[in-house]
Amino acid sequence: MVVHKHSTPYAAWSFATSEKGGWVALVTREKTLLIFDARTGKVVHTFSTTFGNGRATFSPSGKYVALTIASKALIFNLKTGQAGPLLEGSTQALAFSPDDTHVAIAAAGGD
Repeated sequence: MVVHKHSTPYAAWSFATSEKGGWVALVTREKTLLIFDARTGKVVHTFSTTFGNGRATFSPSGKYVALTIASKALIFNLKTGQAGPLLEGSTQALAFSPDDTHVAIAAAGGD
């Protein structure tokens, strides 16, 4: 494992690593989702959001990353850098199917 020191400190809520893609996601307090190349430590994607204290989850292939918070989920395509539609409702957990074709969201409260 290689640890990289950055000159810019990031105040983070959470982080996640991908299984196959070699990515590290960092959810910052500045309402930004940063995607790092795990091998080089360089930021390869920066996604601005309206919510920052969420949790990142990678798809099994590493092609997508989801950012979730209590009432929202947003999925980003790491190849295109584009965000999908904002999913709203109580979001307790999120998981991708093994082939990246489906997303399951667990909700509470009957939303």
